[in-house]
Amino acid sequence: MASSEQIGEHKVADILVVPWAGSEITTGCSVSASIDGGATVAAVVRDDGVAVLTVPDDCASVTITATPGAGTWWPVSATLVRDANGALAGSGITPGEVLLGATQDAATGVGVPTVYMFMSQLRDVTATALAGLQSVPAVRANDLPDPPAAWLSTVWGGLTVPYLPFVGAGHAGGRQLNVGPLDVMPDAEWCVFQVAGVTAPQTIAVSWPWAVPRSDNAAPSPFLVYLHPNVGQNAPAFYTHPDAGEYPFGFDYVYFGLWRYLVYRGDPLTWDPYCKGLPTQIATSGKPAVLVLPGNKVGPEIGSMLDAGFTDALLRDLQGVMFRRAGSYAAPPGLGRTALASFSAGNLLLSQFLSAPANRQHPFWLDTLREVYFFEAPGDVADLVAAARQWQRSGTAGDKRIEVFSQDVKAPYRDLAPPVPGLPSVSTSADGLSTVTYAPVAAWQAALAAVSGVPGRTLGWQDAHQLISALGLADALSRSRF
Repeated sequence: MASSEQIGEHKVADILVVPWAGSEITTGCSVSASIDGGATVAAVVRDDGVAVLTVPDDCASVTITATPGAGTWWPVSATLVRDANGALAGSGITPGEVLLGATQDAATGVGVPTVYMFMSQLRDVTATALAGLQSVPAVRANDLPDPPAAWLSTVWGGLTVPYLPFVGAGHAGGRQLNVGPLDVMPDAEWCVFQVAGVTAPQTIAVSWPWAVPRSDNAAPSPFLVYLHPNVGQNAPAFYTHPDAGEYPFGFDYVYFGLWRYLVYRGDPLTWDPYCKGLPTQIATSGKPAVLVLPGNKVGPEIGSMLDAGFTDALLRDLQGVMFRRAGSYAAPPGLGRTALASFSAGNLLLSQFLSAPANRQHPFWLDTLREVYFFEAPGDVADLVAAARQWQRSGTAGDKRIEVFSQDVKAPYRDLAPPVPGLPSVSTSADGLSTVTYAPVAAWQAALAAVSGVPGRTLGWQDAHQLISALGLADALSRSRF
């Protein structure tokens, strides 16, 4: 493919349009063009899927649209305008969606203007998601800091904390949680995508570390998919409240479902453990991985992502989009080591994913997924542990890891790693592939006193529950094999 921003140096009547999906030309869409903002003409689609548009050679502009025949891709449009030399050039082309070039005609040797249009199930809606944060509904006035303008960022990841305590790798032992100061700034590209053709999730938030290459010769990309608790448990007071907006861009869905998982509003130990700072935790671990955070919906929750085949295809689609945004139009290298992390009731979704019979036959479940992290799994965890153990023993990898973080001692976790005396504690299986960390309220209370020097604030079960996810991911990843 050519990489020119201009199509040819001459006036032509024909334009070739190449609809691209995945790593091949697709015949699953129609192509049309609007000439000078007026009449629409349909392209003639050849047997090889390439569409041929015939346009007046004196037109000032052509807006080309590739429309999918099914709802699994978003339409893609590109506008070409005549420049001062009379050649057609792109105007307002969306990076990663459209590439302009020329194809040499075998008979004449003349370069035929060619527009490559990359079909995807994902489209960038970062600006739309951020706009949803700028208007705080009255019903949320008491739930947010005052004034909102002081902390609502105009870009994802705009807020970090200069001081971050965390449970260091292997540092929980005896009767003390060791915490330490850090100065970490997540260095990543942040964006929110809307997913076509599904009930849920209709949005995913993405943090792609710059340390994960996006070049033609890059290695397979490592991914971390994070499942937060079911949003349905907070309805109808939240998410479905009539004043809080609708899925997927209503205030509650963006703020509680995405934003608070991406940033810290302050020190989670001394102030706000409900913000999770996931990209900061990834940066802290020193193990860069691409964060994918599905936007749950009341009812279906993560919906289609409970299916291994769908999740595999979505991550590959995302990889293609992000590589093209970085200027790499070669076939992406595929998925690297992938982790699934879950917090609280999100572990119920992870258990469903791991135990689904169809998933157990899919290569993603068998070999791509190599790490699972349970943060504060609720209730009886016997089924979750059994499903995780079956997954760990399956496939050909031989290095699948399980990480558990809990404030409550639970008997089924003994099947993963033998318990050690004293709390807090970290126990590891003989093969080093399973780790169980117990961090009860008393341990967090002692850590708070050590950090702040003011032991007056009393922590409870909910504080420890939130802190484990606000700080534990860095610990899990530091032991990972990413």
